[in-house]
Amino acid sequence: MKLNIFCNVTQRRAEATSTGTLLTWPNFTAGDRVKIGIRFLEQIEGSRNERSLGLKSGKLTLGLIDAQPTSGQLSLKVGSGASSAANTTPLVPHNVSPTALAATINVLSTVSGGPLSPCVVTLSGGTYEIAFADGTTPGLTVVQNTLTPTSFARIRTREENGAGLYEMRLMQAPLAQAPLFTREVPPAPTIETVQDGGADEALTYLIPEIQRLTIPALFRGSFVLRYGEFAKSPILGPEADDTTLADALKTLFAPQGYVPTVRAEEQGSFLIVFEDEESIGLDMAPLTVEVFTAPEGDVTFDLDLNTREVFDALRAASPRKDCYLEFEAEVCDDGQNPADSETIGRTVTLFQSLVTLQRELNWSGLAAAANVDWLRPPTNRSYVPFTLDHILTGQQQAFVAPAIGDGEATEFTLDHNFPDGVCQVVVVENATGRILRDNEYAVHLVAGSLTVGGFATVPTTAQYTISATAIGPESVFQAHTHTIAQITGLQAILDTLGGRVEALEDMVAVSGAGATAEKGWSSSIILPPLADVFPAMAKKAGKLVLPPLPRARIAVTPFAVAPIDADELPEAASATGAVYLWHEGRSEVYMPGDSYRRGRLVKQAEAAAFMSDGFYWWLAEGIASGSYYPTEMNRVLWEIAVSPEQLAPGRRLKVNWSFLLALVAERPELRGTYMLRVRKGRPATEGGGDPNIEGITWDSAEDAEQLLFEQKLTLTRAAVIHEFAAEIVRAANGDLSASKTIYGKTTTAAAPQQTNFILRAELSRFDLTNYTEPTGLPVGQVYLACGKPEGDAADPINKRFKLDAGGDAPMVLSATIS
Repeated sequence: MKLNIFCNVTQRRAEATSTGTLLTWPNFTAGDRVKIGIRFLEQIEGSRNERSLGLKSGKLTLGLIDAQPTSGQLSLKVGSGASSAANTTPLVPHNVSPTALAATINVLSTVSGGPLSPCVVTLSGGTYEIAFADGTTPGLTVVQNTLTPTSFARIRTREENGAGLYEMRLMQAPLAQAPLFTREVPPAPTIETVQDGGADEALTYLIPEIQRLTIPALFRGSFVLRYGEFAKSPILGPEADDTTLADALKTLFAPQGYVPTVRAEEQGSFLIVFEDEESIGLDMAPLTVEVFTAPEGDVTFDLDLNTREVFDALRAASPRKDCYLEFEAEVCDDGQNPADSETIGRTVTLFQSLVTLQRELNWSGLAAAANVDWLRPPTNRSYVPFTLDHILTGQQQAFVAPAIGDGEATEFTLDHNFPDGVCQVVVVENATGRILRDNEYAVHLVAGSLTVGGFATVPTTAQYTISATAIGPESVFQAHTHTIAQITGLQAILDTLGGRVEALEDMVAVSGAGATAEKGWSSSIILPPLADVFPAMAKKAGKLVLPPLPRARIAVTPFAVAPIDADELPEAASATGAVYLWHEGRSEVYMPGDSYRRGRLVKQAEAAAFMSDGFYWWLAEGIASGSYYPTEMNRVLWEIAVSPEQLAPGRRLKVNWSFLLALVAERPELRGTYMLRVRKGRPATEGGGDPNIEGITWDSAEDAEQLLFEQKLTLTRAAVIHEFAAEIVRAANGDLSASKTIYGKTTTAAAPQQTNFILRAELSRFDLTNYTEPTGLPVGQVYLACGKPEGDAADPINKRFKLDAGGDAPMVLSATIS
């Protein structure tokens, strides 16, 4: 297991990300080896930066904080010289009383050749304080220790009123420790060829070259892309996105005139597609990645949890939730200005975190019996004629045992579970790498295991490693077959051909039983067009003016979150940045008016929250991240309800829609964002029966709503027509599958969870770019048109953007089940 964490050297704590997310440690399992990579952050005046921290030494320790032994004994020697009855106490218990300890020490006769001054012992907070009458500190050491769990006696000297005394505290040893670290450099970006460019055998169509760039999440530094010997791109960083990468590739291939397309896959993965007129069909040489600035390696510890102390701790309680992981380091001057300059040259604890230690389920002593493989199966043998496309199956099976030897045992039984008991055994001496001769050990074979012994001397700890190789199994020839995934590029070719066949099937009649000469559909769904300009104009001094626009709020400092516990909300000016939630038992509240609208009574069903920008109150909704968005800006584009009878097995629902969206604001630099969310769910019946519909239960997975898809949209003064499509297919066996088309690119999507489902496309989570009051509050309106709207609502949109100047509006809105 490998963990990568950030150490905040300013706040001395472990964090999960560079943005300050607090780390939640996984449970540590006894017997594991855990690799922990550490990067360093400093925080100065609210700014967080990753930095290089020079370390002279460091260690990672897992243990119990200040835990004391629970049993056992120890004896103390006073003074120097060899231990004898004159200067060494007999064994005393771990919880010896101060009086008994003093009496035991005072019995001693001489210390370093002289008489022993009597001592007084007191116990304070679990620490023994030992003071001799003459004020001297003759020396105090532990000469015998049988404390359990494994423990130490920590003895320190201090001075009090001019006289010396000893402090002795019994403490359990750490459970595990990694006293050394290495610097591990994060992996660099890589390029791989997904599909070679070319053409089909008949030269009827061209195949684009596709290469994939992968930027590992842990990569730091910068890199360039190279093509050929000399051409290279501008410098790129780990935060590069598809737009940045496309610009860099355009510069790289400027001499050739190629303009590759870049498509983002999952985080850090990009497809580079050569599909422009100049490069499509060319078999391109792979791009190469060259790291421009080498990143510094992460400080990495290898913590071994296979220790006696770990298992001793779990005997007392399992799991142990009182364990702490501590990182202690000696910081050296690295020529920079660290967040805490006083730590230079000192050993400091950089973080201490509470973790849970648990027992393992599988351990090395467990062994499973081999499955029964009948020598003569109850079926006829089949013989495949040999051809040149056959492959030989079957190979020798190998087994390597953990290192053996503990200084006591002379024989070792190991389970290998080979189907045939006959095997070849090799014994290697770990220190020298020498393979032992046959006369230096003996092997006894039994079914499923072997016993090794007969060594000339008792093997020391981990002295030998044993490997065994089976003689079989029997090899046969069989037909040479592959899965689609094993043949590089085959799935992409099949997907392309499948899309073309599907397009042809849509254009021609399908022959067969039940087919008609003309393709039809089982349901035609007419979606109403939509036109809206909102918010409505405000009326001031008898004139219509642009209304104010809301923006999102984050319910953390400096924004306050408070419950509604009064009949009326306060004035918006007195609650700048506040978010108010409903108080338990309250179902309505009066929202005061402002310069934009009148005050009114708001029911709890209308909104989940209220938020204030210091001038106006806005109805709001919250999401899991803690952000709140104005619900007054939400708009539903369309909603479809489909029954199992409509979408019978073998049928598909297709929805195509496009809509115009623009933000016409008084200040042209203002921009807005919307989230297009296509939600899926099922009708919720009242009381669990039919036919009274109570509402919609939206699909969810892992306590979060599961959408068909969502897409973030940016609004400016320029009107943009956004095009989308969705398809739900019900297979012959009744299973549902779904796909989504976003700006022409089709990918798979999460299908509805039931065949009786509802789809809803909505615009929500509206937000504006940040603004400051001196520049004026944001005012303006959102222009929205979906389909081909007509009438009074569509007139201002058609007039402003001249949608009717060239005839039909360039937008579609259709849904069919076929």
